[in-house]
Amino acid sequence: MTYLLLVVLGFAALRFWIAFFNWGSRPYLKAGVVKDSAVKLSVLIPARNEAANIGPVVEAVLAAEGVRLELLVLDDHSEDNTSALVLRAIEGDSRARLLQGRTLPADWLGKSWACHQLAEAATGDWLVFIDADVLLQPKALAYALQQAEKGKLDALSVFPFQEMKTRGEQFTVPLMHQLLLSLLPLWFICWFKFPSLAAANGQFIMLKAADYRKHRWHEQVRFEIVEDIAIFRALKKAGKKVMTLTDPAGFIRCRMYGGFREGINGFSKNLLSGFGNSAFVLFTYLFLTTYSWLLLWWLGARFEFIGLSLVVVGIRVYVSLAAGQHPGRNLLFHLPQLLIFNWIAWKSVYLRLTKQYEWKGRRLR
Repeated sequence: MTYLLLVVLGFAALRFWIAFFNWGSRPYLKAGVVKDSAVKLSVLIPARNEAANIGPVVEAVLAAEGVRLELLVLDDHSEDNTSALVLRAIEGDSRARLLQGRTLPADWLGKSWACHQLAEAATGDWLVFIDADVLLQPKALAYALQQAEKGKLDALSVFPFQEMKTRGEQFTVPLMHQLLLSLLPLWFICWFKFPSLAAANGQFIMLKAADYRKHRWHEQVRFEIVEDIAIFRALKKAGKKVMTLTDPAGFIRCRMYGGFREGINGFSKNLLSGFGNSAFVLFTYLFLTTYSWLLLWWLGARFEFIGLSLVVVGIRVYVSLAAGQHPGRNLLFHLPQLLIFNWIAWKSVYLRLTKQYEWKGRRLR
């Protein structure tokens, strides 16, 4: 029992330190003085059935300030009017083009294949991959380029500010930052060369075009469901300097999922991969963060239960602040989020065992 308490409380203390470090060290996308740059950015958007989002997303990219811009959108065999909306948004703007996706090869997953095609057509010095539901503020690209150049980076990824418009999103979306910002000190990604210290978000990734053409990053990870993290691991293995930031100021904004069901399905697709495809690691994390908490109460260890609860409150507060989320709301929803996270974890393992991954109408092999 003593050893169990030491492990549980020690892990909680470690997560508290990481959350505090991520808040205190400010690994944020920062504003700067925007001046016109000669560096050309190719903004690349894979789009499949994105009629609900794509128009404003394209218009926001074309309103970018302080950068030389190329915009390429690839319609990945959409079954709605995505193409028509893109053409309407880029009409008369020579900086933008719409591409039609080629047939998906048998040994590729859809998003990596779409990004690979976009990169082949791009002519910029940097390739900026964003999702079709990501809204850029006018100076966001300039700020990202400034930080990449200042840090002499080969790649930069930003976790956007997450917009949550329904209760279902508030129950699910904060789980992403809760995991990221309490398990990994973000500056360690840049400071240390270990590939295991890698995190990225495909909603916004900047890569040097010359490196991409040499290494063909999406081709290297063409079979990975969580391709963004896999690319950053490959970058670090190749000796490249990478950085991952959050954006509490909201220069880059995303409504990640449109409701509760979409959030459950999306996180279930990705969660196990985020734990190294190891159910053992995932359920060890669940035990240390959820089941042990209940065990302390059941065993009558009230003092330890209260101590662990206070540490968890601190973790939620610092994670929320670093993510630009409301600490009070995340604390209020902490218990429902724990239950939902357990549901997602079990579903993620079930999907892996039964090979039933599906996203945007495609079965993921």
